[in-house]
Amino acid sequence: MLSALINTTEQTTIPVMRIATDGGTQMRVRMVQAVVTEYAAALIAGQQLPPIVLFYDGQAYWLADGFHRLAAWQLAYGQGAACMRPEIPAEVRAGSLRDAILYAVGANASHGLRRTATDKRRAVEALLQDAEWSQWSNSEIARRCDVSEGFVRKVKKALGFDTSYATRYLHPKTGLPTTMNLVNIAGGPAVAARVVVDTVTRIQQHQEEITELAQLFRLTLENLRQWSALTGCAVPAATAAVALEAVVELSVNLLSGQDGGR
Repeated sequence: MLSALINTTEQTTIPVMRIATDGGTQMRVRMVQAVVTEYAAALIAGQQLPPIVLFYDGQAYWLADGFHRLAAWQLAYGQGAACMRPEIPAEVRAGSLRDAILYAVGANASHGLRRTATDKRRAVEALLQDAEWSQWSNSEIARRCDVSEGFVRKVKKALGFDTSYATRYLHPKTGLPTTMNLVNIAGGPAVAARVVVDTVTRIQQHQEEITELAQLFRLTLENLRQWSALTGCAVPAATAAVALEAVVELSVNLLSGQDGGR
């Protein structure tokens, strides 16, 4: 079944007893029993609730979204062998427990029972307590958890993270995450802050030009593909690389102030 689910989402029903809820995917600080009761009453009345979201790794179905709905199903129809409806509607995705956790940290941001501030904090902490995810930028963690970047900074501060002199950003040439150590910039943090502000300002000032360069690169690749289709010759990888390098160099020149007076 796993091979059939690779890169797909399947709407199906899954035996409740096969659903794993003990993998750390619950981002609620506490369950709200009133909501469980309300959902159960709706089920008994014949209403349908949205399917829960599961991630299947070939062995376990990890619950990523729908803890209240699962509890309501069990309240309405019973548990274990006595369950009157042993299978629950589910959206099954191929993925590991880690995939389920990454999905769970942003669940309920726009549907279902709204998250409390403590729920959001728990989601951010789930990423910050992981060796890999804690290395992500504040913006990326905020995007995953569907919270503000400022909220991530507050949680980091409360947990004792020292982010005073380090700012993560994407390197303009490689596109890879890079750490800018502000303490090593001549003049100390005050000058470092001005450097960061100046960089952000330049990005804002040249956003239109950078967008145009990206469009130019896409157009260049499209022309190369059309040439390849007409001639039957493959486009050398080096040719595409040269085009990309030219766009990156122009973008870097814009941000460094070497923009030809534009």
